[in-house]
Formats: sequence, structure tokens, C-alpha cells
Amino acid sequence: MMKNYNLAKGDFIYASSLYYRIDENGVKRISWPDVIFAINIIKLITICITIVIFCGIATFRKLRSLRYTSKRTINLQQQLFKALVAQTVIPMVTMFLPAAVMMFAPLFEITLGPYEGIIMTVITTYPCVDPMVVMFFVKDYRKAIAQTMLCRKCLFSRETNSVRGTAVSFVTEVI
Repeated sequence: MMKNYNLAKGDFIYASSLYYRIDENGVKRISWPDVIFAINIIKLITICITIVIFCGIATFRKLRSLRYTSKRTINLQQQLFKALVAQTVIPMVTMFLPAAVMMFAPLFEITLGPYEGIIMTVITTYPCVDPMVVMFFVKDYRKAIAQTMLCRKCLFSRETNSVRGTAVSFVTEVI
């Protein structure tokens, strides 16, 4: 970074590939190893997205073909499927897309400047947002959280006939 951009360690947030290099004659030339690296990353992401889409479609078809299950089970399966779809879209929006912008901006000689900080913040929000998706889409989780927040049924109560009471009792006994 010091050699190519005259930047010290603390002067930049992110270092991308150096797609263009200046040779000894002062001529700007494309750096093929960096371009090939970017193409390989694109291939890997494309393969991953293809697998996710294929499995998502297969799961959706299987859910539609369920015949001999209760309405409650079908409803729960649909809630979980929606949560999975959201958990697929969120990393694409909060990780893959911002990372792609940062990775390919230098290829087009675009300087992101202060936007790098915003992009890095968006990338780091993914681990916080991901578990909230299930809590948002699955009705039983929403109810349990609402009841706990409103103290209608305390999460750590010793209700003997409830699944929650049994699970909490089991966890405290194991610890």
C-alpha cells in the first residue's frame, strides 16, 4: 500500500486487488493474476447461488406436495421456509453485494472513499441480523419473545407441564 498508493497502515480500511500495475516504463498494464482471482471468486459465488436456488426450488416443490400432514405442521414448514428464504437473501444483500462492490470498484478505477466505512458496517451487520430472521418469521418464537418481554410467562419459570419449563429445567440441571 505504501509503494503503490503511498498509504500507511492506518490510512485505509480495506485493500482490494490491484488490477492495474505500472511497469518500469510507466505504462499502466492489467494485472492478470488479480483479474483471474476475481473471475474465480465470481465462479464460486455463482456455484453457491445456483445450489441455493436449486435446493430452494426443490424444497418449495416438496412442501407443496405434502398431503397427509396436519395444517399446523404445514403452517410451521411454511414459516421455516420463509425464514430460510430470508436467511438466503440477507447475506446476499449485507455481505456478497457490498463485498462485490468493494472488490470490483478498483477494476473500473472507482474510488469509494468514505463509502468504504459504510460498506464495511453493512457487512458486519449480517451476524446480528441473521438470527433475528427466525424470530421474526416463526410465530411460536414471536409469541415466546412477546410473552417474555411482557412478563406474562417468565422464561425461567418452573412450569412443570410446559415445554419451556421442561427445557429450562433441563438446561439448568445440566449446568
